Amino acid sequence: MKTMTYILNLILLVVCAGNANTGGKQIYVSFEDAQAALPDKEYAQDQSHGDSNGSRSAPDWEDCPACYEFTATISGAVILNDGVQMGDDGDIFAAFDDDGNNRGIALQLSPPFGPYQGTPVFEMQMRSNAGGDHLTFKYYDASEDAVLDISEDYTFVINDIIGDVTDPWILNIGVPDLSCPECTDDDAALAALGGCAGGVAALGCDFLWAGAPISDSCPVTCGTCPEEDECGVCEGDGSSCADCAGVPYGDAEEDCAGTCNGDAFTDCIGTCTNLSSWIGDGYCDDGTWGVDFVSCGDFNCDNGDCGTELVNGECVAPCVFFDCAGQCADGYESWLGDGYCDGTDMAWGLDFSCYDCDNGDCNDECGECEGDGIADGACDCDGNVNDDCGECNGDNGCLAITGLSAIGGLNQVMLQWDYNPNAASYNIYRDGELVGSSDGTYPAFLDGTQGGWGLGFDTEYCYTVSANGPSSDEACATTLPQLQAFLDLDLSLANADVAAVASPFGDLTGDGVADAVIMVKMVNFFAVNGYQFSFSMDPGIVAAIAAVDGTYIQFAGCVATAMGMGMDQASAAAYCESAGYSSGLQAQISTPGSSGIVMGFDMNGTGSIPAGYPGDGGAEGNLLAVIVLNSQYSGSGSEVAVTISDFVISAINPFTGESITLNACDADVPALKWLLPYLILLFLLSIHLQVRVLP
Repeated sequence: MKTMTYILNLILLVVCAGNANTGGKQIYVSFEDAQAALPDKEYAQDQSHGDSNGSRSAPDWEDCPACYEFTATISGAVILNDGVQMGDDGDIFAAFDDDGNNRGIALQLSPPFGPYQGTPVFEMQMRSNAGGDHLTFKYYDASEDAVLDISEDYTFVINDIIGDVTDPWILNIGVPDLSCPECTDDDAALAALGGCAGGVAALGCDFLWAGAPISDSCPVTCGTCPEEDECGVCEGDGSSCADCAGVPYGDAEEDCAGTCNGDAFTDCIGTCTNLSSWIGDGYCDDGTWGVDFVSCGDFNCDNGDCGTELVNGECVAPCVFFDCAGQCADGYESWLGDGYCDGTDMAWGLDFSCYDCDNGDCNDECGECEGDGIADGACDCDGNVNDDCGECNGDNGCLAITGLSAIGGLNQVMLQWDYNPNAASYNIYRDGELVGSSDGTYPAFLDGTQGGWGLGFDTEYCYTVSANGPSSDEACATTLPQLQAFLDLDLSLANADVAAVASPFGDLTGDGVADAVIMVKMVNFFAVNGYQFSFSMDPGIVAAIAAVDGTYIQFAGCVATAMGMGMDQASAAAYCESAGYSSGLQAQISTPGSSGIVMGFDMNGTGSIPAGYPGDGGAEGNLLAVIVLNSQYSGSGSEVAVTISDFVISAINPFTGESITLNACDADVPALKWLLPYLILLFLLSIHLQVRVLP
């Protein structure tokens, strides 16, 4: 907070009338208005105790011609102070006796001729009632308001004339020597008695000798030598150097009201007053209120109450610094850039708008001098508004989407991205067009479920996601091809002799002999939870006697190996599951024979065959089923053709968890041929069966 009222030497004047405090600083009031608003104050009275003769502190010395009978005249005297001739207006030269009585006051002359022409020369009538009186002199220096002693003194001679204007008596400012003369015995005066010692011994000090007491001639012997007082005055009473409190060489002085050590003083016209509190009290004391603190220049123009500069006896307030409205603003320079807007509305009484917009105090938040600032509803000076994130002219950066990924599926693409707590909803764009939205709490979307046939097969789709902010980076995925499962027949172990030495499956029927098998292999993009297919062998001389799920048989093999290492069945199963094996499904064959149906399923509805395809990082496929062959043939032949058909495969949609059906072509496709025992293998034909997922 700062407070200012009117300007003169930075004087603070609180003007109560019409000057309400407006919360930060007081309103500017001109000097003239401030003076006019002041109430009257009492008129000062002169407190002097004597006639000062118009001089501020001139001594009250008075000459009394009728009091004395005789005179002596100083026809010319020059007063020197360290060689400088004294004599200004108001100075006084006077004579005094040892009791302090005035014995004459001089007139100041200015000789029109001679060596002292035009300089101050003094003439004085000194007075006495008898010759021989001891007189001293004092000089009042009006310019210093000081009474000075003069070194020279005078012994009064009736009708004496001392000096003249061409050959004046030279007197010097200084303390006169009033000390006692050297004290000695006059032995010659008592020579007849043997000097002072003999005379005092014989007659005593009070004996009259030659008409005078012996002590006058023998002061040393009689112990009657004169003594000096504290002021150095021979036989003095100590008063000649005492101050008004009676202390020799003390510093107490009488004020103009006659009070020792008082606080009264004289104003510029000699009025004695003790109103020092009026100096700088806000009122211009130029004589209007009975005292003058202006005309002499000794009171700094009433300490600024009447102006700042004395010109021809009058205090004026010249102005150097003006506000933009032409008002004198001297002393208010600190208001420039003080944090308050001193603008054209003159809320504080001054206008500094032309001074770089009050050094920026009146600039609005947009930097415009006395502008209206940011428009309603806008967030900056360019008219921009806050975005949904509360950022001025922002791009809703808090709604940015990151981490978008896309996975192609069966006529579907699964999208996932990082959860954004600021998003209310998400918009999904496929190849630049909006295809759907999801709730802000669910950062995922399955494209292709909006209706119709879904997305195309084996097609790349590219996506972005937005939450009314910056869009995500683009993520692309390709849907699965029209065929999602591929089967292959492996007859490498269909020959019993080969199986006996090479089969990893061993004895599957419990007859102690490793069984020949037909292995049905599959490439599948989804986990399979059920399957069915028909098989036939031509000629029908070989019979299938059992079917084992390929996933299960591998799991069972792992368990058997682990148990062989000392694990119990439960630990072995857990170990194999941790190694990536799955218990798979249960496979069943319809009726043993050269043709029939193989089914794979799980009674609990929880088992499955994992997805397996090239590039999945695993075996790049699965062993779907193992068909166990009878080692006894019902006839002879050179080769056997094996056909599988009528595939029905149930798979699990990884995006929804729902079961979907994979249908295969109905045509019989010869797949493999192998030689019967003891016959040479003529050829091995492998045909992939293509399976299409029906909508």
